[in-house]
Amino acid sequence: RASMSPILDLFITLLSLGKSGWMAVLKKRRDMFKSFKTKLQQWTVQRGLRVLEVPWNRISLAIDLSSLNLDSGTAATEIGSALFTRRVSGPRVVLCENGPSKNIGGMVFSNYGSHSEHYSAAKSYMTCACAIGCEQQELDEFLVRFDHVLKDLKKKEKSISREQA
Repeated sequence: RASMSPILDLFITLLSLGKSGWMAVLKKRRDMFKSFKTKLQQWTVQRGLRVLEVPWNRISLAIDLSSLNLDSGTAATEIGSALFTRRVSGPRVVLCENGPSKNIGGMVFSNYGSHSEHYSAAKSYMTCACAIGCEQQELDEFLVRFDHVLKDLKKKEKSISREQA
């Protein structure tokens, strides 16, 4: 059986906020999204990455990971696990090329987890959201932690290259 507790919690929260409180929460999230998108675009350009333009999505942002030239999908998904290890739990890495296939009811889905079987804008991308309740400090800290992940990834690639040489 499903519990009513989450619904009741939401109902109480919405009642306590009232219309003006709810509208203020939504406005703060919209403002935070605009600010974070601008900052993320600047941050990615400095690192040779880019934010994918998805104008109809006003909550999530996608970072194209193709320019990292990762050897395999495993290397791309390591970014997600490395962020999780650093206590960043929202981002999700999606493989668009040579991603996993899934057979559901006799139908095969290529690049399972991606929104399309043939997404040509990126080999892989990472989504991150600017949801209700996020604070500027958290978004800034995400960039710091993501930067550490990218630096560690580059160090790992260099050591693998040296071993192969």
